Parts: sequence; structure tokens; C-alpha cells
Amino acid sequence: MGLNRKIRNKIGIAVAAVGLGLLLAVFMPFWGWIIIAGSVLIYIGWNLAEHK
Repeated sequence: MGLNRKIRNKIGIAVAAVGLGLLLAVFMPFWGWIIIAGSVLIYIGWNLAEHK
């Protein structure tokens, strides 16, 4: 099977994108909420410090 370099590159990017999507589907719900909650707390604290 003689695939040229351009086609192999596109297939590799597609496979990597699917793998990244699967990883994000598993880890993002848990870690995403922690990151969002931390960011919100930092933003609230920053605003309280600025307006005092």
C-alpha cells in the first residue's frame, strides 16, 4: 500500500484528533469543573480586592 506522505500526514492528524477527543471526553468533565471553579474563585477574589 503506497500512500504518499501527504495522505499519511492527514490520516495521522485525523487519528490524533480522535484520540484527543476521546481523552477530553473522559477527563474534561472532572478536571474541567475544577478548573472552571478555581477560575471563578480567582476572578471573584480579584474583583473584591480591586473594589475595596
